[in-house]
Amino acid sequence: MFWDADIWMFPALLHFAPELARSVVEYRYKTLPAAKDNARRLGFPGAFYPWTSATDGDLEECHSWDPPHCLNQIHLQGDVSLAASCSRSPADCSGCGCAPTPSR
Repeated sequence: MFWDADIWMFPALLHFAPELARSVVEYRYKTLPAAKDNARRLGFPGAFYPWTSATDGDLEECHSWDPPHCLNQIHLQGDVSLAASCSRSPADCSGCGCAPTPSR
């Protein structure tokens, strides 16, 4: 999974295809153990999701080492948490731009 699934694709999926939005968040929950291990290995508290990941979210699955996006794209952690938060309460996300508001 590429990082933009959480911040760029998720809002539209949440609005137009909620079941697909749910799969983005479910993938992050499924890969949380690897993200916690990544953080521990890098000396960070909590979880560290890599720039890209495949089956289990291990940092070794990331394919962007030159430049080292796998290590320096810290913003992804906030993107993941925003998607998880919005998936629990989509109505609360309309003010932050996470959930598109339908035209009238």
